[in-house]
Amino acid sequence: MKMIDTTFARSTYEVTVDGSFLYEAALGIAVITYPEIHPSLERDGRYWKKVKEGLSEELKTELAYAQEHNTWKVLLDLIAESGCRKSDSFAAYVEEIGADELKERAFPYLGVQWEEKTKRAVRGDDDAVQKLLNAVDGHLFFPGLIRYLAEVDGDELRRHILKLTERWFREVMDHTLDETEQILNRDLEAKRAMQDRLDPEAFVTWALGGEDGYPPEPSVTNVLLVPQVSYRPWVIQAERPGTKVFFYPVADESLLEADDVYKPPMMLVQKYKALGDETRLRIVKHLSESELSLKELTELLGMGKTTVHHHLRMLRSAKIVRTGEKGYRLADNFPGTEAGELEGYLAWKER
Repeated sequence: MKMIDTTFARSTYEVTVDGSFLYEAALGIAVITYPEIHPSLERDGRYWKKVKEGLSEELKTELAYAQEHNTWKVLLDLIAESGCRKSDSFAAYVEEIGADELKERAFPYLGVQWEEKTKRAVRGDDDAVQKLLNAVDGHLFFPGLIRYLAEVDGDELRRHILKLTERWFREVMDHTLDETEQILNRDLEAKRAMQDRLDPEAFVTWALGGEDGYPPEPSVTNVLLVPQVSYRPWVIQAERPGTKVFFYPVADESLLEADDVYKPPMMLVQKYKALGDETRLRIVKHLSESELSLKELTELLGMGKTTVHHHLRMLRSAKIVRTGEKGYRLADNFPGTEAGELEGYLAWKER
């Protein structure tokens, strides 16, 4: 059969880099209500325990409610939906929405095919609720959140969201607002400076600090990158209609208070230090030809395992080399961003 294709295959997506302390507030609430993850965070359980000890009983009550029903996810989605950047404008947005519409916007986005069932679930359709639950079976957060949103009164949800955010901003965010905004703005500035030097997929891979990145999907036209501090070193992934959202950990250099334009980013230093050695360049050359085990590399280089392992560790810390199924291999995005990162660092002098 002969066919004329009149469709347009999208080869990539557009990338937006944006952030605000509103997102940081929602992620802070997410962290403090998810103690199981605390041991893996840069700000570990001791930090969050200290934060919690200084909170009012009123806020602790709302946090317990948020922990039970995972309403931190509602906060993230409503902030994205509203486009608000200030706490007062966000509060006004939540106040103005009708009760059923608030619940509908609070439902986790599962895809276009589930939008009609979401509308029915908001209005108490048990069959729609069950179909949504079947769709998210096994998800860590969504089943409990969907049951809650299907049953809760919209005005009760509004009360909780407003009280939770108002108290969190007053008791937690206000103390660190200036510092947090400076960190986020430093990272946003660095990311935007690099964005023009890479294609969208390479940029997303670089910004997320890994090799996997995010390949294009037919239903996604935009990727939103949002810097965050609370969940470092984790990347939190979310989805909105037509948009994939990544809350990525800010770079180490963004945490520094001193605005030293001559201080190079840590990862840039690691990469060039890793490449500035004959043995490591030999390893890179070998791995560019095929994946190799530690034993194979030691035989090719004529060196001991301890020495080769030391060089591999430096290459891995610079994210040039990865572990594969059979041994070691080059990262998929290497070589790729090194020149752009160097150009970005040199361009800091122009600010």
